[in-house]
Amino acid sequence: MKHQRSWSRAVRFYFKWIGIWIGIVAIFTASRASAVSVSLALTQYAEPGGGVSFGIRNMTPSVFTQLLAPDGTQLRFTPVEGLTFSELNTRYFGDWTVREFPMGPAGPSTDYGFTFSPFSLDDLFHETPVVTTPMNGANVPSSFEVRWLYPSGAIPASRLIERINVINGAVQTTFAPTGFSLRLDVDRNLQGDVPIVLRVGTTSSLNAYLGAVMPAASVPHSIQASFRNLSLQTTVQVVPEPSTTILIGALAMLTIGQRSGRRVFT
Repeated sequence: MKHQRSWSRAVRFYFKWIGIWIGIVAIFTASRASAVSVSLALTQYAEPGGGVSFGIRNMTPSVFTQLLAPDGTQLRFTPVEGLTFSELNTRYFGDWTVREFPMGPAGPSTDYGFTFSPFSLDDLFHETPVVTTPMNGANVPSSFEVRWLYPSGAIPASRLIERINVINGAVQTTFAPTGFSLRLDVDRNLQGDVPIVLRVGTTSSLNAYLGAVMPAASVPHSIQASFRNLSLQTTVQVVPEPSTTILIGALAMLTIGQRSGRRVFT
């Protein structure tokens, strides 16, 4: 009898988890009924010495979607960088494949395609900006300003900041209403732990160079692409500031010392 009860519990446990798994699969499958979003970012990076390099990144990686470039490269979570514009043109302009896995990577797949037509840098604003403050390697307070300019005096229509190795939410970014400056406010828990690495620049839409998804899919696809033009990398270290309690304590000690006629600080 005891053995039968144990077996019954095991069977119930098994079917319970089977039900949970079916529910998870159903939720994921239902989520695929909404528009599938694919976003590509082509980036021009300023390099030391005045040159530039290029990279390409899948901005919407997913286990349900594979993005295959014309040369067969699969773009997932890691960007491809260190390219020349000629390499970008040869490898990444042409016919792309979007491979959908509605039930997950182990399930059946369906392929769709779109065309990414070549463009010239002269078609876009591509002058790289120069960060004027802070200096690379500088120590900065928890709230600091970043400023940059364009040597030609150009005033592009967009502004962009790319932050590296910073957890989302740990740094708040506020652009000035006009001009090329912004303020960064760093969470106290992050101060002194890791350097902040950033680039600034512009972004432009490349959607005009994208062809429609073929064949037409029952699930709508949103295909987007952008060109980002970024400055040299600037690395700063946030120096922890003394807390309010420490400052109040120091002022109190100074006041007591002055009243008693003794020197507290040497």
